[in-house]
Amino acid sequence: MLPRDMSGWLDGYYLLQELARADLFELLFFLVAFELPRYLLGVAAVLMVTLRLRLRLGRRGSNPGNPADCPEFTVIVAGHKEARALPKCLDSILEQTVLQGPDGRSHAQIIAVDDGSTDRTAAVIAELQHRGRIDVGLSLPVRGGKSAAANLALSRCRHEFILVVDADTTFNRDAFAHMLAPFRDPAVGAVGGNLFVRNPRASLVTAFQDIEYRISISLGRRTSDSLNLLGIVSGAFGAFRRSALASVGDFDMEVGEDADATMKLRSAGWRITFAPKAWAGTDVPETLTNLVRQRLRWDRSTVTIWARKYAGLMNPFRANFRLADAMVVWDVLFAQVFLSVGFILYFGWLLWSLGAMAVAITGATLIIYLVLASLMLLVQSYVDDQPEAVRLLPYVPYYILLNFVVMRFVRAYSAINEWVFKKSYRDTYVPRHVSREVENY
Repeated sequence: MLPRDMSGWLDGYYLLQELARADLFELLFFLVAFELPRYLLGVAAVLMVTLRLRLRLGRRGSNPGNPADCPEFTVIVAGHKEARALPKCLDSILEQTVLQGPDGRSHAQIIAVDDGSTDRTAAVIAELQHRGRIDVGLSLPVRGGKSAAANLALSRCRHEFILVVDADTTFNRDAFAHMLAPFRDPAVGAVGGNLFVRNPRASLVTAFQDIEYRISISLGRRTSDSLNLLGIVSGAFGAFRRSALASVGDFDMEVGEDADATMKLRSAGWRITFAPKAWAGTDVPETLTNLVRQRLRWDRSTVTIWARKYAGLMNPFRANFRLADAMVVWDVLFAQVFLSVGFILYFGWLLWSLGAMAVAITGATLIIYLVLASLMLLVQSYVDDQPEAVRLLPYVPYYILLNFVVMRFVRAYSAINEWVFKKSYRDTYVPRHVSREVENY
């Protein structure tokens, strides 16, 4: 006699073979109704936009223009305890093509801000300013968070166009040129940059994030941009029109200040766009424990920003209601909360209805996810002209297990925990005096 668990697997396998199409749809309804349309429509939109651009511009894609024609801009580098990373970030900034040539450096202002660090960050900034590598060095006496550091720097900005970057980030040499190019359109208030993983070979966890960044950021934000549904300009690498930021009160002291600033600009009528060729690199967590800690913090902003602060944008009776803004909020809540909680409830329903046979149904679902993720990785490889992405295909099964199983439990837990206990306002990552002010707002 077969072991009970093996018998359950075989029963599920035979069940899949014998089910009529209608019955199979009923068992796989979560995937068919909620997942397939989202991914396939997104991939189709990106491919259509990419093919149209390549037919018009050729294989090399858009050109950021002559560096000499680049507008004057200010770079804000804000960091907490980034003494070691800051010089490398400054090297990468000063190597930008828009800063080359006899007059290149004069077109940019570089401001570095120490966010109340207890290491040598303030001393490193002072040394860099003395050597002429930055124009303005600032320091907060106590830690105020990214928004406080950025707002302090904004008070010293000379130029209309602002690039806000993290101190632990580096950039491709033409990244700034691509970031500034969309501002030729006076309706553009902010531009998001593309992010890649600098340490993809460090562990299986970083390989997972390499695939994740390629699909969710590079491909996902291309999709959102093509549909005018971009809802976040990453705090690690974003560009803003100074007058646009001023019109909405600069950066609020929020747990997720990047999403908050983006939505403030969107709701004020500014266009938000994505610069897929503006690449910035960042190191990602190398262990599953550190990754989960990071995502618990990130995912709390789904509630703090989208559910608490901007859910009202979905109200069609608001005087300034715009369908695109409503869809942005709905898309985030749908992807981060509904799909995560829904998948867990769906799996529980399968277990309750089919017992051990539910494992086979779930396995079939994950195989379809694997096909979808492989397709999206290949599409990303094509649209970004990065054939090396194909080497990640053997890691896709691991990506599926982490992204569609483990991380969905993390997202669901984070959202429920934040909604009930307001955990983000007690996170040590955010200064307590800042989070207390936000919580009481």
